[in-house]
Amino acid sequence: MGNLYQKRDQIPKALATLQSTLSEAEAKLGPSHSLTLATLFALAVLYRKTSNLALAQTLCERALAGYSASFEPNHPSALAATNMLAVIHAEQNLLPSAETLYRRALLGYEALLGPEATATLSVVNNFGLFYLERMNNLEEAAKLFRRAVRGHEINDGPTHPATLSAVNNMALVHQRQGRLREAEEGFQRVVRGYGVIYGGGHTSTLRAMASLGNLYVDMGRSGEAEPLCKTALEGCEGTLGWDNTLTLKIARMLGNTYGAQGRLEEAEGVLRRALEGMERRGEMGLVEAETSQDLAQVLEDQGKLSDAEGMYVKALEGFKTRLGPNHEYTLGSLGNLGSNLARQGRAKEATELFKECLAGYERTLGASHPSADGMRQAVRYWSTR
Repeated sequence: MGNLYQKRDQIPKALATLQSTLSEAEAKLGPSHSLTLATLFALAVLYRKTSNLALAQTLCERALAGYSASFEPNHPSALAATNMLAVIHAEQNLLPSAETLYRRALLGYEALLGPEATATLSVVNNFGLFYLERMNNLEEAAKLFRRAVRGHEINDGPTHPATLSAVNNMALVHQRQGRLREAEEGFQRVVRGYGVIYGGGHTSTLRAMASLGNLYVDMGRSGEAEPLCKTALEGCEGTLGWDNTLTLKIARMLGNTYGAQGRLEEAEGVLRRALEGMERRGEMGLVEAETSQDLAQVLEDQGKLSDAEGMYVKALEGFKTRLGPNHEYTLGSLGNLGSNLARQGRAKEATELFKECLAGYERTLGASHPSADGMRQAVRYWSTR
């Protein structure tokens, strides 16, 4: 019943049901019983979904320890717990341990099921997302996603949902690499595939449409992006409600589309409403930080510099919490805040932020990286103002 409530996005009921099940299982069956361990794992997944990562980690570690004591190291339940623990570590910026856990889970699934098994490819896909979203290692992400695409095409066929999910992730890498035509082909394939499987109004299809629209904004084709994002948003809001995570992510995309078109008041309205929904949910840390930064830029473009400053600060705090102080996104956000202060005539404060940003780029990317060069120029310029 707890898993049913979770699927329906009824999180409080799911938590209450699973906690009751855990207490009863521990009392009647003991801490090492399979039902106790399964419930621990289910609670870990749920607490991770609600961003209670410390508790999720504790529960997942308990489940993994129980599975490891009761079964072989490569038992499917132990491997599933290892994979989930990797996800939880990554979301707490425990990146070296997360990478180790992902690798352990992948090696375990390869040994147990083979390198091309569906469960193995699922870990391959997750590992690729880790490199894409957490490490910004596009080369490693691309290798893993290509493997996932090939494996799913062989196992499941070119239009299977698992194949399309891997194609979508490969398109995200291409988008980040600036290979926009290849990204477009990938997203178009996903939209067509989901449309055939599920229909045009299904949330998977709508999500893919929004991703394609978001790409078109990057390609300077915001006129094509707008109908895709609007259709996706209307469909998701009607099906899932405004405060659903997918609806809010697509609202952010539509807001950015309006911003690209110079429709700044409309962009501000949509982004504010999306951000308010994210704050109500309280579980969308990274996307919330990105949306705060988007809103800050729209406010700045309207000359609302003080309001923009507040949003830049909020974005910076979110990136630091989710990605750490030396991630490229965090450093970019720090530079944006510095530029905002400079525009407000606060040169001394801006210079200090630029210096901090420069030090971060030199540590992370190297002193000769273009981002470091650009920030070095900013330090020189604003330190004399």
